[in-house]
Formats: sequence, structure tokens, C-alpha cells
Amino acid sequence: MIDRAGYPGIADDVDLDKVASVLPAMKKRALEMWEEGERLTGHRGLPLAPTPNLAAD
Repeated sequence: MIDRAGYPGIADDVDLDKVASVLPAMKKRALEMWEEGERLTGHRGLPLAPTPNLAAD
């Protein structure tokens, strides 16, 4: 993807072994965050009602 985006030099520098070594911990944390969201909201996915845009104030 990085190569196709027009950054072949950066794509060549990506250490795929390092990326692969981080993915299990990233997946574990993402699932923890998902479960915490369910615990806080009582349902899966996005909030039932949109949250106010505080930047618009």
C-alpha cells in the first residue's frame, strides 16, 4: 500500500518482521478497548445517539 501510494523508498524501509511482532499485542489491546466500549455503552458498535461536536462551539 505504501508503495502504491507513491512512497517506494519508505515501503522498502518497512521492517515487516517488526510489524508482525507488534500485531498480536495490538489485536489484544483493540479487543480490550472494544469490550470496554461495550461495557460502558451496553451495546456493540457506535453510540446509539451522535455525540455533540465540541469543536463547533
